[in-house]
Amino acid sequence: MTLCRTLAISAAACGVLLAGAAVAAGVTVHDARNRDVSISDPARIVSIGGAITEILYALGFEDRLAGVDSTSLYPAAALRDKPNVG
Repeated sequence: MTLCRTLAISAAACGVLLAGAAVAAGVTVHDARNRDVSISDPARIVSIGGAITEILYALGFEDRLAGVDSTSLYPAAALRDKPNVG
């Protein structure tokens, strides 16, 4: 359930429609600390989870990744080519 929720929030934050490449501007999400977070430019993504990184690569968003965490082992290019955020 948590992974599904994370993916839904990630998709909403990125403004991604899985059927197309639509990008929404001015997306607001509600975070776990009870705050509303506004994302005005969803052009860059930092992935903090190996599974999320793998999904973003599968969806073709590797060019939008600004950084990945140390659990992003697949594809190998993720940890090799992107800045490591921890």
